[in-house]
Amino acid sequence: MAAAPVLEIVGSIGSTNAEMLDRLRSAEQPVENHWLIADRQTAGRGRLGREWHDGAGNFMGSTAIVREPADPPMQTLALVVGIAVFDAVASLVPCSDGLALKWPNDLHWRGAKLAGILVQASDNVAIVGVGINLRTAPSLPDRRTAALVEIGGTGDRDLVARTVAVQVARQVLVWRRSGFAAMTDAWLERGPAAQTPIIVSEASGNGVVSAGTGTSAGTTGTTGLFHGVAPDGALLLQMPDGTVRAVHSGEIEEGR
Repeated sequence: MAAAPVLEIVGSIGSTNAEMLDRLRSAEQPVENHWLIADRQTAGRGRLGREWHDGAGNFMGSTAIVREPADPPMQTLALVVGIAVFDAVASLVPCSDGLALKWPNDLHWRGAKLAGILVQASDNVAIVGVGINLRTAPSLPDRRTAALVEIGGTGDRDLVARTVAVQVARQVLVWRRSGFAAMTDAWLERGPAAQTPIIVSEASGNGVVSAGTGTSAGTTGTTGLFHGVAPDGALLLQMPDGTVRAVHSGEIEEGR
């Protein structure tokens, strides 16, 4: 059984993920289930270097997961943590029918972004950052956003922090014991419906399984049907000719 989570709360910080990485570089031994949580972030970053909006009163926290020799591939962690964040939020709202995971690592409410995940690897350690809109949702030019209080959930940041920490520890334990392949059904139950038309914009540079906000330069769009996720966490895209293509990094949006 995983140890009870420890919540370290700081007032203002550049980025919880960056601070955790700095601690690793200074040879500080990472402790699993120890969460660094900020009241404010002044230099938060998400996927592909995008700004991770601060949002005072929202949840912004990071933790470390130390790779063990028999662990599944690290790149599947974003999807595993996505399951955990989904279940945490689902337990805190009156009705979870509108919740859905968006590959690779966002949580949406009726199509509006509610939460995002950023996973950054450093040697044998993965730093996992989670951001959830609790009291406010940023206004973005390219997508709708939602806050937990708008859908009947709590604005109690510390309650959300404890709930997320417990769920992440639980799902990481399943991941270690059973592997991600055994968790794909759980992700699919929380993800888009099979055969949903989607457009994948794949980054031209090195992709990191992570999450953020906004759009990116240097992308190309490919249209197909959602065909599930592979055991290594890749998105499976059914092409118009019936072939299935594995996509390992990129952004997706529902097509028409």
